[in-house]
Amino acid sequence: MARKRATPKPPADVPAVPSAGGIPDALPGEVAGLASLIGSIRTRRVVLLRSHVVADPDAPAFGVAGTVGLEPPESVHDFDPRTGVLRVVCHCRLSASGAPTKGKGKGRKEEAGAPLLIVEATFLLEFDVAPEVVARIDDALLDVFSGVAVSQAWPYWREFVRDASTRAGLPVIDVPFEVEF
Repeated sequence: MARKRATPKPPADVPAVPSAGGIPDALPGEVAGLASLIGSIRTRRVVLLRSHVVADPDAPAFGVAGTVGLEPPESVHDFDPRTGVLRVVCHCRLSASGAPTKGKGKGRKEEAGAPLLIVEATFLLEFDVAPEVVARIDDALLDVFSGVAVSQAWPYWREFVRDASTRAGLPVIDVPFEVEF
């Protein structure tokens, strides 16, 4: 079943189209370049390169009231114009902490909960770039595309976190479909 993304409407006093003075001169060219790049690539494969899971074996099994911290994914790219292969390495990290503990005695502050689970994963994403656009690809487009490419690894990351939290005996941690950092 397809999910529909709700897009909020802008307030009535905000124009639907930005004024010409508000658009940087280089933006239309960058958008057109990115659109041609995205339209001319094919995902070759997504591979889990490395993973690391640390769980607290003494953590309570259920009913943990704590916090989940999701760090922005880090990505780096490598493009080989001879072969037309673009490689993006994406590193994701999440930590789940237990509820804060209250200090004993007067004047003691709450201490942050200890990490119950730390999950890290590094994915390799490989893309084939069509030969007709290889010459037009520059570093600026690759930088933008590296951020967009993270969305290709996101379903694998969500599944990995869900599996790791379940195997650690903690409540299931669901990473959201869409996250803005």
